[in-house]
This record gives sequence, C-alpha cells and structure tokens, in this order.
Amino acid sequence: MIGEQLGSYRIEAILGTGAMGVVYRAINDTTGRQAAVKVISGEAGQRGKLHERFRREAETLQQFRHPNIVQFLSLGRFKGTSYFAMEYVPGETLDQMLRRRGPLPWREVVDLGIQLCDALHYAHEHGVIHRDLKPSNLMITAEGQLKLTDFGVAKDLDATALTATGRTLGTAAYMAPEQIRGTPAISHKTDLYAMGVVFYQMLTGR
Repeated sequence: MIGEQLGSYRIEAILGTGAMGVVYRAINDTTGRQAAVKVISGEAGQRGKLHERFRREAETLQQFRHPNIVQFLSLGRFKGTSYFAMEYVPGETLDQMLRRRGPLPWREVVDLGIQLCDALHYAHEHGVIHRDLKPSNLMITAEGQLKLTDFGVAKDLDATALTATGRTLGTAAYMAPEQIRGTPAISHKTDLYAMGVVFYQMLTGR
C-alpha cells in the first residue's frame, strides 16, 4: 500500500504488523501532519469478531484524552478498506530500547513507570482493560515521554464479550494466571500483573 491514498492520508511506510492488520506511517494531505494509520487486513476483515475488535479499538481510543495514551484522529473506510488514524509517535518502542541499551537506570524506570501507571489508571477509570501490556506496545519519544498503544484486544467491562470462555488473548509471557486460564475473571489486576513483568524487564534488561 506504500504510496496509495486512504481518504486524506497518503501511505508512506510500514510501522508494524499484527493479527488484525498493518500500521503505516502516513501524511495527511490536508494538514501536512504525519499520522499512524491502522488498516485491517483483508483476511481479518472477513472474520466478524476481528472486524468488531478493530471497530472497538478505534472507539476505545476515541474516548481517551491522555498524554500517555496514543491519540485517536479519525475512523474511515476507503474503497472497501477499513482504517483508523492515530497520532504518529516518533521514537522507539520500549522493546527496541531495552534491546539497544539493556537494563535502564532506576530513576528512568521510575519516570517511565509513573507515566505507565497514569495511563493504565486512566484507562481503568474508563472501564477498559488493555490485556496486552508489553514493551512492544509502549512507545518512548526522544524526550522520554511514554505512549501506551495497541488496544486491539482490550476489554471494555461494559460491553458484550467477544472472547469465548477458555480462549486466551494477549502475549503469554505477560499474562496473569487468570488470563492464561481463559476465565471470565479478568480485571484491572490483569494489567497490573503485566506491568510488574514490564518493570522487571526494565530493571534487568531481560
């Protein structure tokens, strides 16, 4: 899709790929500003629950206004392709940072930890559990600002469940026991468990 147009967004480069689709760096031809545009894959678009998750992720981000959560810009459909645009965050993921630098100084861990706690508290106050908290879903800018991304498997406590009992969603190394078991007993504590694993990685580099 490089060079193609999605509404007012011109696709420039691939930023990452996932189960539901691809995230591209794009530029808004109207404003001249860069954005991250998530496009649902053709295969995912044919599967009802994945398409519904894509829509819910956009709606979840749309309700958030927090400096440590990536900002929603717009949702659209162009020539049969569903997409939504988010702010483009220049920098690297925490995963990339840890691979490059190894263990982080404890003061830096505290600073990033406070930002992550603020972001999760805000999401939890809005009834949303992330469920896939890990270093690759945390963007860090050159100024040290943290941005929580990828709410693709997030759970809205007030919405109809999309995950059948016994199924697991997330990344195994960061899953709380109840998440691994696939039980309905998912709460904000699930994210806190994953956050503890992330803190351990920041301090030890592994």
